[in-house]
Amino acid sequence: MNSTIPGLGAGAVPGRTPRLAMASLVLGILGLAGSVVVLGALLAFVGLVLGLVHLRRSANARSMGWAGVSFSIVGILCSVGFAAFYALALPRMMTGLEHGSGAVGYGAWVGKPAPDFEVTKLDGTRLKLSDLRGKRVVLDFWATWCGPCVMEIPHLAKLQLENGGETLSVVGLSQEDRVVLKKFTETHDVPYSIASVSEVDLPEPYASIRSIPTTFFIDESGILRDVVVGYHDFDALKRLALGEGEAESSTSR
Repeated sequence: MNSTIPGLGAGAVPGRTPRLAMASLVLGILGLAGSVVVLGALLAFVGLVLGLVHLRRSANARSMGWAGVSFSIVGILCSVGFAAFYALALPRMMTGLEHGSGAVGYGAWVGKPAPDFEVTKLDGTRLKLSDLRGKRVVLDFWATWCGPCVMEIPHLAKLQLENGGETLSVVGLSQEDRVVLKKFTETHDVPYSIASVSEVDLPEPYASIRSIPTTFFIDESGILRDVVVGYHDFDALKRLALGEGEAESSTSR
């Protein structure tokens, strides 16, 4: 004679199916909480499988099983959404595709004299932008805590070293304290000029910077030629710093 325990479906294993429901619920919640990373999607998927297995096997603790399935599905959908964001939005943010007249708020300044200012470098000497006339100038607004900024430092250092300071001057400007900057630059052996502007009233457009890194490219005559926002690789920075293709780009604006 076949018999079943009340509350359990035929073929169910007593004491095991509620554990599947509980595991599904826990994994679904963890998957939803961790949906911003790949691990969250994996946990949610396992939770979904366990929840469906439980619902197929048993009529016991079905509300818990459905809750686990629901949390798991939402977790998977959120993971897919975050993955789409990473795939579509981050590359644009990291490469700083907008520049020159396309960089919001800076287009009106391109092609005009770069406003002058004076700062004190970390070595205690004064630096005035207008004193750099005759050289190409790269003004990099950055911070030690900014990942893309730090990623650009080797590229900017290479630019400075390759040109020996004769034709190009790279200047890093940060709102951070001089002590923080000095420690960082010594540890990372930064070869170009660094200054804190935390107590400096900079003129526009430098005063309106909202995202870093933001980099200004100025020619030998003191004319602002381009502005870029976000991380750029060495080749892109070199092209902008040395004005390669500048004649073509100026005619297209």
